[in-house]
Amino acid sequence: MVRYSEDPAVQVEAYNLLGTPAMIRERIRLDRRAGVSTLALKLAGPLDARLATLAELIELAGEVNREPAPGNPVPAAPQ
Repeated sequence: MVRYSEDPAVQVEAYNLLGTPAMIRERIRLDRRAGVSTLALKLAGPLDARLATLAELIELAGEVNREPAPGNPVPAAPQ
Protein backbone atom coordinates (compact mmCIF):
# COMPACT_ATOMS: atom_id res chain seq x y z
CA MET A 1 0.00 0.00 0.00
CA VAL A 2 1.33 3.42 -0.92
CA ARG A 3 0.94 6.14 1.69
CA TYR A 4 0.64 9.65 0.39
CA SER A 5 1.63 12.74 2.26
CA GLU A 6 -1.06 15.31 2.83
CA ASP A 7 1.36 17.92 1.53
CA PRO A 8 1.16 18.01 -2.30
CA ALA A 9 4.68 19.50 -2.52
CA VAL A 10 6.08 16.38 -0.86
CA GLN A 11 4.24 14.20 -3.37
CA VAL A 12 5.58 16.23 -6.29
CA GLU A 13 9.17 15.81 -5.07
CA ALA A 14 8.74 12.14 -4.14
CA TYR A 15 7.20 10.95 -7.41
CA ASN A 16 8.74 13.18 -10.07
CA LEU A 17 12.16 13.87 -11.53
CA LEU A 18 12.57 17.59 -10.98
CA GLY A 19 15.57 19.89 -10.71
CA THR A 20 18.93 20.38 -12.31
CA PRO A 21 20.55 17.58 -14.33
CA ALA A 22 22.78 16.84 -11.31
CA MET A 23 19.74 16.57 -9.04
CA ILE A 24 17.93 14.28 -11.47
CA ARG A 25 21.05 12.14 -11.93
CA GLU A 26 21.27 11.71 -8.14
CA ARG A 27 17.59 10.79 -7.94
CA ILE A 28 18.10 8.15 -10.64
CA ARG A 29 21.09 6.86 -8.63
CA LEU A 30 18.98 6.62 -5.46
CA ASP A 31 16.21 4.81 -7.32
CA ARG A 32 18.76 2.41 -8.81
CA ARG A 33 20.18 1.65 -5.35
CA ALA A 34 16.63 0.98 -4.15
CA GLY A 35 16.20 -1.61 -6.91
CA VAL A 36 14.19 0.45 -9.40
CA SER A 37 14.95 -0.79 -12.91
CA THR A 38 12.18 0.94 -14.89
CA LEU A 39 11.17 4.58 -15.08
CA ALA A 40 7.68 5.47 -16.30
CA LEU A 41 7.65 8.88 -17.96
CA LYS A 42 4.82 11.28 -18.66
CA LEU A 43 6.17 14.31 -20.48
CA ALA A 44 4.20 17.50 -21.08
CA GLY A 45 4.48 20.25 -23.63
CA PRO A 46 4.96 20.43 -27.38
CA LEU A 47 6.39 17.39 -29.13
CA ASP A 48 9.83 18.94 -29.73
CA ALA A 49 10.14 19.85 -26.03
CA ARG A 50 9.06 16.36 -24.96
CA LEU A 51 11.58 14.75 -27.30
CA ALA A 52 14.36 17.01 -26.02
CA THR A 53 13.46 16.15 -22.42
CA LEU A 54 13.35 12.45 -23.26
CA ALA A 55 16.79 12.65 -24.89
CA GLU A 56 18.20 14.39 -21.81
CA LEU A 57 16.68 11.80 -19.46
CA ILE A 58 18.05 8.96 -21.58
CA GLU A 59 21.53 10.51 -21.37
CA LEU A 60 21.29 11.03 -17.59
CA ALA A 61 20.04 7.48 -17.01
CA GLY A 62 22.79 6.15 -19.27
CA GLU A 63 25.44 8.02 -17.28
CA VAL A 64 24.13 6.49 -14.06
CA ASN A 65 23.87 3.04 -15.63
CA ARG A 66 27.51 3.20 -16.73
CA GLU A 67 28.63 3.82 -13.13
CA PRO A 68 29.61 0.83 -11.01
CA ALA A 69 26.67 -0.55 -9.08
CA PRO A 70 26.93 -0.19 -5.30
CA GLY A 71 29.09 -3.03 -4.03
CA ASN A 72 30.22 -3.91 -7.57
CA PRO A 73 33.40 -2.30 -8.94
CA VAL A 74 32.49 -3.12 -12.55
CA PRO A 75 30.15 -0.72 -14.43
CA ALA A 76 26.92 -2.09 -15.80
CA ALA A 77 27.15 -3.59 -19.29
CA PRO A 78 25.94 -1.32 -22.10
CA GLN A 79 22.47 -2.16 -23.37
